Amino acid sequence: MNKLLPSLFFGLFIAGNLIHAVDARIILPKPTEFKRTVGQDKKGVNFTLHNQTVLLYEEDNEGAEQIARFMAEALKRSLGYTLPVKTFDSGIFFSDKRPDSSILFTDKKAEKTLGREGYRLNIEKHLITATANHYAGFFNATQTIRQLLPKETESRSRVNRRWTIPACQIKDIPVEDWRACRLDCATNYQTVDNIKAFITQISRYKINTLYWTVTGNGGWRVPIRKYPQLTALGAWRATEEFDPSQPFPTAKNGTPLPKAKRIGGFYSPKDIAEVLQFGIERNVKVIPHIELLNNALVVTDIFPQLRCKLTENQQKSLKFGRQSSYCIGQVKTAVFLEDVAKELDVLFPTDMILVDTEPQTDLWKNCIHCRETLEDEGLTSYAALSDQFIKRVSASFGERKRVLNSSFYKTLDIPALGLKKSYNGWTGHAKKLYHPGLPTNTLLADVPTTGINNQEALLGATLPNIIAYAERLWSAKRSYDSFSKRMGYYYERLDYAGINYQIPAPQTTYDSIEIKEGMEAKVTFDKPINKNFAIYYTTDGTDPYDGSERYTKPITTDKPMTIKARTISQNGKQSRITTVNILKTK
Repeated sequence: MNKLLPSLFFGLFIAGNLIHAVDARIILPKPTEFKRTVGQDKKGVNFTLHNQTVLLYEEDNEGAEQIARFMAEALKRSLGYTLPVKTFDSGIFFSDKRPDSSILFTDKKAEKTLGREGYRLNIEKHLITATANHYAGFFNATQTIRQLLPKETESRSRVNRRWTIPACQIKDIPVEDWRACRLDCATNYQTVDNIKAFITQISRYKINTLYWTVTGNGGWRVPIRKYPQLTALGAWRATEEFDPSQPFPTAKNGTPLPKAKRIGGFYSPKDIAEVLQFGIERNVKVIPHIELLNNALVVTDIFPQLRCKLTENQQKSLKFGRQSSYCIGQVKTAVFLEDVAKELDVLFPTDMILVDTEPQTDLWKNCIHCRETLEDEGLTSYAALSDQFIKRVSASFGERKRVLNSSFYKTLDIPALGLKKSYNGWTGHAKKLYHPGLPTNTLLADVPTTGINNQEALLGATLPNIIAYAERLWSAKRSYDSFSKRMGYYYERLDYAGINYQIPAPQTTYDSIEIKEGMEAKVTFDKPINKNFAIYYTTDGTDPYDGSERYTKPITTDKPMTIKARTISQNGKQSRITTVNILKTK
């Protein structure tokens, strides 16, 4: 086994040293350019933020005003006060009445090369100037400013301390314009508050696109007025864990389950509008993601007439013994999906929608309806029949909506991306999207939600993976060493924020070692990346805990054994277990 990098991170990472090691201040993802500035005495200077610090915006810049108010609100809890927001007045600003401490958001002198999301920060003793062309750039600048503040600024309650930011100059432009992840709310329903918390989290690291999966085998989450059964029955199930072997609806007589015996839910038009607007305010484009051909167990259980017509033996041979795909050989299927598309177009007034159109050729070729339609239309392949079906249904989304076809998903081999994947880490996967107008190297991070029904677990499943992913797409240079050092400090910031996260398991070179008589095995674990983490291990095959032997030096042995090790933080968080088997050979 090749040496694995510390767990839960994937991506190619940024080169360079810690930005401000003295104060353990870091920026994730790392900016394009960073320069620490000093005063005339050659010593470092700091900007001090206090209750008289003024957030300034130019009168003709609506985006700058929105950002100034957003920043005042974001810092209110930890500061214990709301920073004043005012219109920039050059007459006052360049007089002796100038504020002692101010943060100015301006698009004056913003270079075109900054694009929509890039920004410049010039941090001086009395003034921070954030320069950008667009609201998105200002938003990204505020995220960097927040990371430059002490970690206590993440606290959910007031902290009494001196708030300083090191004087520096930053220029930051993303490498990839499209930085997306997918949140599956079909498999496990997530509340609107959970989704908002997730959007807030990814926006902190400059992720700008969220594919919001609202239909799938696990549930139907959006109301369709013409087909109320979709949410009355398809939004609910009887057990917490999704079991695809159990038919939908779960009620035997086809009526909704009693409220006391069901879990799940769906999103009202008001909920959907709220989520979309929340994303806009945080520079996250929320794109609905629906299943157009496959993963339709909910729908086909409720409307069995939309299934393919198979023989009894063919039906029994299917996975779960049921069809999870639509029959594309029937007009009634197209009409149903056209009706759904028209209502989705109203529910989601976005300019894009992502549809899954994975072909189901093996199913269709056994279907009487599909075979007949193929022949009647004079088509030569089921791929052609699928394309014809997709074009018909997609036309119902409306002219303004760009339909992103995900049937060309290509699951990538992790090493091919230059990514390192740990055995105890990320359970999602990166995919390359191939649809017109998007970079061919666009990546999509899947966030697993199976069994996740609360906010703490949801955020914990994404961190620190999503940060590594963000750095992979935002930053130009890559170095795991730099990233791991900065991430090591960043865990403390997450602790202050009260946000759950996963910690890396102990890393070693081999998962098994063979030794002969008279030989010794030597097992070495990499040093934890955070000073508050420690490695504990056992040699008898039992699971380690904080009362087990603490790892301080390589473990040597001439006997066969099973070594189990795990990282444990001071606040009790535990990593997954790393196992090394010592085997005796002749």
